[in-house]
Amino acid sequence: MNQMKKYLWLVETIHNAGRISYGEISRKWAEDHLCDQLPERTFHKWRIACEEMFGLNIINEKKNDYRYFIENYDEVINGNSFKSLFLNNLAVNDLLLDHWKLKDRILLEHVPSNEQHLSPILTAMNTNRMIAFTYKDYWKDSPENLEAEPYCVKLAKQRWYVLAHCPQTSITKAYPIDRIYDLIILEKKSFKMPENFSAEEYFRDFFGATAPDSNTKTEHVKLQVDGKQAKYFRSLPKHPSQKETFTGEKYSIFEYDVKPTYDFQQVILSHAPDVLVLEPQSLRDEIKWKIEEMIKKYNGF
Repeated sequence: MNQMKKYLWLVETIHNAGRISYGEISRKWAEDHLCDQLPERTFHKWRIACEEMFGLNIINEKKNDYRYFIENYDEVINGNSFKSLFLNNLAVNDLLLDHWKLKDRILLEHVPSNEQHLSPILTAMNTNRMIAFTYKDYWKDSPENLEAEPYCVKLAKQRWYVLAHCPQTSITKAYPIDRIYDLIILEKKSFKMPENFSAEEYFRDFFGATAPDSNTKTEHVKLQVDGKQAKYFRSLPKHPSQKETFTGEKYSIFEYDVKPTYDFQQVILSHAPDVLVLEPQSLRDEIKWKIEEMIKKYNGF
């Protein structure tokens, strides 16, 4: 068993128990793995590792049987942080490996991004080195040769993006990695991250990773969603800012603070005719125009 699996076992054991003493943990380790009990020193090493790697605070209540519990499990697991994503993915990967014989009956979503570039991008981010690459935009005839400062990476809608700043154009943009070619790290060109830069804050009002026009402002959006479709919105929120402000038998109203870019509009259209834009008027008009253009095409105009 590798070390990560041991850490996951400890987290799952404590979480499933709610509160559990070291003695109970040690005995359960022996029962689950048909081996000697878990030494107390090893237990504390694993406990500290779980705190450092996953951000999980494993606390001793210091009364009765001196039982341990995870103080912030729900906060970490349900959060949007890298640690929560890492822990969730690690747990799922571990589960899949345990059931590898079912590989032909477990279908996963393919991410077609060019992941060979992800490693050097992360290396460049870690060492604050600039990168040079060729970028081919879908909407342009010729590719661009760029030098950029990689700020962060983001996975959105089956695609990896790198948010990079190009000093020569003063443009900061999220570039889809599968449209990048011939990427190299510029070992002799370093950069300094902007003070107080937060990747989460930068993308807070985005939907996905598509860069909005510089004039695109964050809008307060209200959507009226028909009854059955509202259940889907409720179970799978479209954006972290989603709030259900009205719930009725025939429809519900969901509100967002987002930049209503192309990607967000596509989500609205994908749920037509069960979703109606109430506000803002500009987005309502844009969706109405697209629906009218669609009707023209279906009518042969």
